[in-house]
Amino acid sequence: MLRHALAPHRPGERNAWHGLAFIAGALSVCVASASAAQAQGNGVLVGEGRLHAQIGAETHEIFNPGYQLRGQETSDIMLVVKPKATYELGSDQLTLKSNAVVEYRRYLGYVTKDTTGLSTFAGTFDLALGLNQLGDVPVTLAEQVVRAADAGNQSITTPLRHTSSTTGISLQVKPGGGALLFDASYGLFYDRYDRSGNPAYLPSQVYGTPPVPGEAPVPIATNLDTLRQTPSVKSTWKFLPRTGLFLEARGVLASYPGNGGANQSMSILLAEAGAVGSVTGKLSVLLKAGYGDTFLSSTDNFRSVIGQAELTYELTSAAKLRVGFLRTVQPVTLFKYFALMRPYAEFEAMLFGTTAVQVKARYDIMDFGAPRLSTIPQTSRHDANLGATLAVEHRFRDWLSVSLSDTLTLHSSQYKANNDAGADYTVNDVMLSAALLY
Repeated sequence: MLRHALAPHRPGERNAWHGLAFIAGALSVCVASASAAQAQGNGVLVGEGRLHAQIGAETHEIFNPGYQLRGQETSDIMLVVKPKATYELGSDQLTLKSNAVVEYRRYLGYVTKDTTGLSTFAGTFDLALGLNQLGDVPVTLAEQVVRAADAGNQSITTPLRHTSSTTGISLQVKPGGGALLFDASYGLFYDRYDRSGNPAYLPSQVYGTPPVPGEAPVPIATNLDTLRQTPSVKSTWKFLPRTGLFLEARGVLASYPGNGGANQSMSILLAEAGAVGSVTGKLSVLLKAGYGDTFLSSTDNFRSVIGQAELTYELTSAAKLRVGFLRTVQPVTLFKYFALMRPYAEFEAMLFGTTAVQVKARYDIMDFGAPRLSTIPQTSRHDANLGATLAVEHRFRDWLSVSLSDTLTLHSSQYKANNDAGADYTVNDVMLSAALLY
């Protein structure tokens, strides 16, 4: 199982940075077809709200679209057609916003035809309904459905087709004019993986035994379906107009409906206290620290300090810099949980009122729990993931913009299951897009 989960095999070659040379040729394709970005339009009046329609396309030059091991990579061009519709309605008592996006991703297979098998449909539908927004107890209801073919979670390093649904409700109580706030929310997340069209494994590969004649392959999806409940409560005291202290507690209750024997249900508690707000006119902070516990009965448990520190500095009225550090714990398939430490930084600027620039970088250090299956190595797993993005968007008109971005991901892991080669990979995605929005 982990041979496929950690390192699927599609041989190929090419350098991760050569994609920048592709941009000039892709520009004419993208501008002519017009693709997605963040432009604005008047829309059409429908009832008391407005409906916005958008048509778009993207061109990607991707190094290693299949998350192959280093030395086995290939490259391909992916064309994306992406129509989108947005409906917005707002009043003193009711707000409604809904987005529907459908996209078709077509891999051309210009290096190897193997990558054409990654072509697929994807999409997102989300709905947010706000009730009593100006009252003492505003309530928000939300739903999101996502169809994707990306790497599904931190255990898996190959694109897998899956559909997820997130349903949530939140409310806020503001007694005494709003200096004291009480928030409560509940979320239900379900992620289901396709049984067909995704990789499968042979039981002998998992248990390290000789192949059995006639043994049937088992879909990886059997071990990946996830159900999570996320209740949370938070109390905030605003002792200054833009600064407050808070206490919060969050729970994560994870179970695995399609459990093929590789996962363990668990309940995680995250409790933190902190401060958020402006220190000066240009500097704002988020500081919180607390305790996380996975409540596992075995010695393989996480009980430790969690928290986050983030500083945002406004360099100018059109530029800001954000740096931070996050430590937390999350449930994950196959390895029960992982503890995450993440330093990160982000720079944003608006040039000449028409060109937006964004630079983002993060470095994830992930320490996993022991795998549930005792038949695969019980050695500790430690992964590292470096992600960096450079994006530029230029707005030609209120309804037309063009953007260019480059996203690099470097992943390394020392964990090897049986005869696996590990899970080290590099992915680089150069994207050129434009937007037409009415």
